[in-house]
Amino acid sequence: MVTLEITGRALEISEYEIGIHALGRPDDFSPLEDATVRTRARSLRQKLAEYYAREAPGAVVRIELPKGSYVPRFLKVDPAAQPRFGEEELSSSKAIPGRYRWYATLGILALGAFLGAVVLNMVQTLVRNRAPADPEPVVQEAWGPIARSDTPVLICLGTYSQLMPVPAESLRQTQEWYDPPGGLTGWYQEALPFTARFRQSLVPNRASRVGDALGVAEAASFLTALGVPFQVQPETLTPKTSLRLRNIVLFGTPDHSPAAASLLSDYRLPFQFDARTREFVHRGGQRYSYEEPTGRIAVAYGVLTVMPSYGSADAQFRTMVVSSTISAASQAILEFYRSGAALRDLKKRIESSRRKGFPTTYQVLIRCRTDGVALLGFEYVSHDVP
Repeated sequence: MVTLEITGRALEISEYEIGIHALGRPDDFSPLEDATVRTRARSLRQKLAEYYAREAPGAVVRIELPKGSYVPRFLKVDPAAQPRFGEEELSSSKAIPGRYRWYATLGILALGAFLGAVVLNMVQTLVRNRAPADPEPVVQEAWGPIARSDTPVLICLGTYSQLMPVPAESLRQTQEWYDPPGGLTGWYQEALPFTARFRQSLVPNRASRVGDALGVAEAASFLTALGVPFQVQPETLTPKTSLRLRNIVLFGTPDHSPAAASLLSDYRLPFQFDARTREFVHRGGQRYSYEEPTGRIAVAYGVLTVMPSYGSADAQFRTMVVSSTISAASQAILEFYRSGAALRDLKKRIESSRRKGFPTTYQVLIRCRTDGVALLGFEYVSHDVP
């Protein structure tokens, strides 16, 4: 972990990679079903705390693994001010500048003898990069007006139209319902055997996807860390007039989100969504579609579109549209856009084309790996400016 972090490669790592490379899990390893990596990380945090409290209380440069993250932090502390073993850690520690990181690296080498094979494997492994609780300046810069908003940011969640099986006996007389096609009943009863004793009917329903909901949680966590007020509501309860002159994070793809379709059609954007094939198409002709699983691992794409909000010609208000071919990519976009390492790299790429900072309107294409439900890893693919 230390080696990857100090060489600027933290974005490459994922919980999935550490499972298969360090812990010997098979290629179809799913972090959703196997908590081994999280368990080892929790154990490592405890051992680090015990080491500094018992074995090296005088250490000036220390390494910690923050809760909710696998990326190490390097701290310069005053040993005299640190609590004895068993006491709470004081909040006065602060992240150290880059020139101390060499000493931190030496520290982890010494620490390896104490922590044993688990730590050595973890150091050599790719692990997930999550943004710290206190967002870095580059992250706040990328989020722009949303990160500075003193009025509630609208987090709007698109919903999918679907037919949901329910026991026919539970239907109300006035409720709309349909008989399921012949093959569907058998499939549903195989997935949920306990329903076999009930006759099923299909009722219309609108629901959000798991990855979209996790993306909403990421956005809400980020805004909470900044002290920015926000409200979350489904698109079905969001009239178009409420999208004017306010900061918005919208989770929606044009094939199911009227708001996303309307917002994205207002600009000649480099990445367009082809609703017929459910692919993202770049103006250069490249197509990015869902890739069928190899084993249990599939590849999917998501596009983040950043633009001024309706009626905000001076970019006083900002809208972010999160679109994806599968819901895990929505979560990947938000994790990417909360990562200081990812956004520093994106800013560098943007400025290499003689632009200064983040434009008011641009798009970023993200590739993710998923087991169909859980996000296993993600990476930057491309960006473009209208």
